[in-house]
Amino acid sequence: MPNQVSKELFGKKLRELREKHSYSLRQVSNQSKTQDDPPISPSYWSLIERGERNIPKPDTLKRMAHGLRIPATEILKIAGYSEIDDVISNSKPVDLKNDKDPLITYGGKPISDDYMEIFRKILKDYDDDKSGKK
Repeated sequence: MPNQVSKELFGKKLRELREKHSYSLRQVSNQSKTQDDPPISPSYWSLIERGERNIPKPDTLKRMAHGLRIPATEILKIAGYSEIDDVISNSKPVDLKNDKDPLITYGGKPISDDYMEIFRKILKDYDDDKSGKK
């Protein structure tokens, strides 16, 4: 259960995060799309930033974190969740083979696309070795 954070304060902090990364509403919307979920619309994102909508549920917050390219824990804290481990433990697994744009962090910072391709190559080579394809 989240601690009391007003929707106005949450929206203000959300906008500050977006602007800190120099993302437009359209960019964060496009980046919020996952393999299983559609993007969060720029208009809905804007309503949240202006405090005109309630703080979204944890699953939507995680998609917003994906759109901002930040760890989900960061946006969940801003939203007032103190039991972040419980929220995160209900997360969907990330499939590096099929998810073309996963958000994976190291030290709280998103891993670059170049490193993601290296990980995919290592994992593919490992799979090929196990199956005898090499």
